Amino acid sequence: MTADTPVLEARNLLVDYNSTTVLDLDSLRLLPGQILTIMGPNGSGKSTLIKVLGLLLEPHSGCLTLFNEQVTPRTNRRSLVRRMTIVFQSPLLLRGSVKRNVLSGLHIRGLPKDEATRRAGRWMEMFGISHLADQSAHTLSAGEAQRTSLARAFAIEPELLLLDEPFATLDMPTRDELIRETATILRETHTATIFVTHDRSEALALSDEMMVLIDGRIVQQGIPEDVFSRCLLYT
Repeated sequence: MTADTPVLEARNLLVDYNSTTVLDLDSLRLLPGQILTIMGPNGSGKSTLIKVLGLLLEPHSGCLTLFNEQVTPRTNRRSLVRRMTIVFQSPLLLRGSVKRNVLSGLHIRGLPKDEATRRAGRWMEMFGISHLADQSAHTLSAGEAQRTSLARAFAIEPELLLLDEPFATLDMPTRDELIRETATILRETHTATIFVTHDRSEALALSDEMMVLIDGRIVQQGIPEDVFSRCLLYT
C-alpha cells in the first residue's frame, strides 16, 4: 500500500436494530498514519461503527474496503483481522501473566518465539509495565491492565488500530499520562487509528481529524480546531 492508498474506506454503512437505525454513515476514509477521532454522546453509534469496521458486526448495507480489499461474503476475513486490532474500554485480559497477554497476539500470528519475546519485551517497556511481566493480569490496577491491553495491541504492529474509549474508566492522573504516552507512540509508529471517545480533551490530544456522530449520522467533520470552534450539537 502507498501513502495515498486508504487503509480503510466505508460508504453508505447502515445498521438497524429492531427496525431502528443506529448507524447511517455516508462515508469514511482513513489514510496510513492518520488518527481519526469519532465523537458523540452515548447511543450515537460510535461503538457500533467500531464493531463494523473491525468486522465484528455485519452492516445491513453499504460498502467497506480494508487494506484495498472490498469486504464481501467471500472475503478471507481472518487475513484482514490479523492486520488490525481493537482495544476496548474493558482490557479483556487473558488468565495468566502480563507477559503472556502481550505475547498472545504474536503467538496467534505464528511469530517465531525469539521474535515474539523481543517484541513483547519492547512494548512492555514502552508502556512502562516491564516490571509487571510475571504478575498475574487479574491483580493489576485499572491503569496497569489498560497498559497491558495497549502493549498487546501494539506488539502485533497493526496496520489499523481501533480504540473504543480505552481511557474512559481510568482516574484523571492515570488517564492523562496514558493519553500522552499513547499519542507519542502513535506519532512515532505512524499507525492508522480510529479513536472513539466522548471526551473533548482526549480528542484534542490525539486527533488529526474529527468526526461527530449524532443518532448514527455525521453532523460535523474536520480538523479538531475547526470542529471545536463551532458549537457542538451535544453536551
